Amino acid sequence: MTEHDRHPQPGEVTLMQVEGFRAVSLRRAGPYWKLSGPLTELREFMEELGLDASGPPIGIFYDDPETTPPEETQYHLAYPVQDETAERARAVMGTASDAASDAASGTRSLGGSDARSDFEVLELPPTEAAALEFQGAGSDSGPAYGKVQQWVAARGRQPSGPPREVYLAEPGTLPRGQVHLIIQQPVAPRER
Repeated sequence: MTEHDRHPQPGEVTLMQVEGFRAVSLRRAGPYWKLSGPLTELREFMEELGLDASGPPIGIFYDDPETTPPEETQYHLAYPVQDETAERARAVMGTASDAASDAASGTRSLGGSDARSDFEVLELPPTEAAALEFQGAGSDSGPAYGKVQQWVAARGRQPSGPPREVYLAEPGTLPRGQVHLIIQQPVAPRER
């Protein structure tokens, strides 16, 4: 069973173990509320290469939308894949064999620099995460993120990487503006 098979009770923040996994991803900049187009682009890219996802899509968000202009926010959209699919993706994408680390993102890019450099294979390490299921208008997700942040602080922990969203319904498949997802904030014990 992977972290994509379990999720917290709606409205309750819980601590969960998230197993490490690899994912085929697309890196983009722009408003976080416009994910369905880039996700379609990623899905079509994977179909073109004959790659199968092993779980629901995820988003990894690097900037705080409260302090960063929407057109400048950076994110990855990704589909988890089995290890053999990740290796096949690397081979088909013609990537370099040496991996580049991205310590700031908490991920390791297995991609290279070619004509499709926005597409990468990420290796996400195992982590503990504060998790909360959210369903409703995407524009109303701010308080849910606030609830996760308060939970983390109240339990003597600190964020250990960018927040993630695991999409229980893919962006664009619900009525306009609606989302159903799990917020995951990787955490570590607070440094003393």
